[in-house]
Amino acid sequence: MKRHIYYIFIGLMIFVIAACTSDETEYKEEGEMTHVGMQICTRATGTPETTTVTNELIHSWWVVFVNAAGNVQKIVDRPSALISYVEEEKVDFDIPVGTYTLYAFANISKTDLKTNTGLTFTEGAICPTGIDTKTFALTNGYTGEIPMTGKQSVMVTGRANETFSIEVIRMLAKMEFQFKNESGKQITVKSVNIQQDQTLNVPLMPNNTWLDSGLPFVTTVTRGDYLHTFSPAIALDAKGGTSPTGTGIFYMAESQADHLTPYQSYLMTLNVTRGGANENLLFALDNNKIKTIYRNDHVIIPLTIGDYEVGLDVIFYPPIGGYPPVMTRNDNEFYVTFLTQGEFEIKPTIINMMTSTPVYYPNWTIESLTVSDPSTIFAIAPHVDSTGEILGKVKDIEGTAVVDIQIKVAATGQVYPRRIYIIRKN
Repeated sequence: MKRHIYYIFIGLMIFVIAACTSDETEYKEEGEMTHVGMQICTRATGTPETTTVTNELIHSWWVVFVNAAGNVQKIVDRPSALISYVEEEKVDFDIPVGTYTLYAFANISKTDLKTNTGLTFTEGAICPTGIDTKTFALTNGYTGEIPMTGKQSVMVTGRANETFSIEVIRMLAKMEFQFKNESGKQITVKSVNIQQDQTLNVPLMPNNTWLDSGLPFVTTVTRGDYLHTFSPAIALDAKGGTSPTGTGIFYMAESQADHLTPYQSYLMTLNVTRGGANENLLFALDNNKIKTIYRNDHVIIPLTIGDYEVGLDVIFYPPIGGYPPVMTRNDNEFYVTFLTQGEFEIKPTIINMMTSTPVYYPNWTIESLTVSDPSTIFAIAPHVDSTGEILGKVKDIEGTAVVDIQIKVAATGQVYPRRIYIIRKN
């Protein structure tokens, strides 16, 4: 079979070579005018999908052609007869043969560009410098047509039916919260606060490497929380009702998880009313999956709200003169810092939010426990005893370990995953 494929491949190559040598393609001289086709397009957000929201599509656009001498050779505007919202569009025009750098703008007027960046392009004039270092001011919760930009190099050869493409990238990320009410009371989702590092002056041009691999995580940015109010508020019927699910979508500038948190996580506070009473629900995005959000990302966050609040209490037995543990919580993640060696107990605390009463062991159980201790900070590894408590002992060694547990509530059978970061500092 391999020999047959090999022979077919050789035959095909001979045919292609023969076809190329016999087909004379005429190219025009540099500077000679030629007719070309250009397609402008935008990629779908995140995973491949069909964009149905008009403000995520291209409405207005213009493309600047800068020649090898650094002059603005041509500015191609969207024809006034084309007024629909599109994902891609093709136009024809005349331009001299040559090599060009293209700067493309969609849903950004020339006036808006000048106001934000000071850039002005004029046909026949020298192209402004510093385009790649310019920034563009955006707002979280953006409600207009999403601005898009793109940059590309093309070589116009003058061959017949020549066509090339330029891609524009949305400058904002799409945040989609998918809510599900598993509790016995009606819930209204009012707002979400995102603790993060962010600046609203984003680079004008996209970085194609980051579009594929993600925005690099750094520790030199400043905290910039964003509180988004859902308008209208999202009403979720109680479990078993007609509409126990709902979705909240908004657009946000690129950002990264708060670098000051122990494991650099996006920490979020969801403000809801349950049965008329106000609550703040805390949670964190999995930092193994997402630590940065870049332009054009589509971030989907599924959140299930149940009847039970699952927390953890820590009891520490340090040596005489030792310090108590320091614990912080973000719903499914807990950070416990021990400043000396010693034994500890971690005890789950379960509250029935319907009745505001505690649920005691064995009405809940720890179904699984896994430990990752690369720094070997444990003298006794965390384990579950007969009362449902997690026992262990830390050494006189600095480092961080991760304990993952799954707590099952007997009344509903629902399992709540929790991650505990145990941090040992001297």
